[in-house]
Amino acid sequence: MPKNFADRYGSLFSQPQSDSKSSSCIVMRHIPAMEEIERICCLYVDPRHVTHSTTDHRLDPLLFQVFGSELKDVQFRIPDHYWDLPEDSPEAWGIATEYHRFEEQFETSDMGDEETVAFLLERGLDFRDKRGFPLRSTHLLKRQAEAAIKGIAGKLPDLEEAGARRFQSNLERDVANFQSRRKKSDPPPAAKRGPRILPAMK
Repeated sequence: MPKNFADRYGSLFSQPQSDSKSSSCIVMRHIPAMEEIERICCLYVDPRHVTHSTTDHRLDPLLFQVFGSELKDVQFRIPDHYWDLPEDSPEAWGIATEYHRFEEQFETSDMGDEETVAFLLERGLDFRDKRGFPLRSTHLLKRQAEAAIKGIAGKLPDLEEAGARRFQSNLERDVANFQSRRKKSDPPPAAKRGPRILPAMK
């Protein structure tokens, strides 16, 4: 890890996962569709090698739910006829210029997952799991996230929806903990006894 990166971001990954960075920070793992995106990235696709033409057909609807955009919305589409153009033709130069102008909008393109997480966390999106490590889908979603933050495409996830999901998750956890404590504190059931038999009267 480069020294300047460690100096700037190192503490973000040494802190316990308390989500205390900001009360308005959107914790991505609490977004309902993120659970399914993480599952798909774990089981079916390599999130580091997904494009709009190779993506799993289940991903785009989920990405749209989260950020209001699909992979194709944050990737430059090179016209098919570009490869047939002479390299020094005005049209080829024009397409190349558009491509570089489009790519220059995205600061996360060459970032690794940890640096991406730190970059997005400073801008209100928390892409860490419960242990504090980057979500498996971080590489896949970083352009969607950056595009939404900068107004290039899509929208930011709903903070209230994420908060409601977090509240529900915390409530379910508290109920489970209460039931577990109650079972441990309940006295063991009394041993069953058979009917009392009185001695025969003489």
